[in-house]
Amino acid sequence: MNAKQKSENEKFCSECGELINIKAEICPKCGVRQAAVKAGSEKSRMVTAFLALFLGGVGAHFMWVGWEQGFYI
Repeated sequence: MNAKQKSENEKFCSECGELINIKAEICPKCGVRQAAVKAGSEKSRMVTAFLALFLGGVGAHFMWVGWEQGFYI
């Protein structure tokens, strides 16, 4: 059995594991939307953590990353 090898312009689908284009937003095989990876995501995670600790009661950390992405931190 051949193992799947990805090239530099491909990635694996987060749901089904199919090889897809690295810029694909939705997997053509299973239809699952792929998570977007932002540049500087480590810095964003640190800022998000501080906002959650100090201003989490008012949802500042969700405003920082966006309401839709906030639930996936």
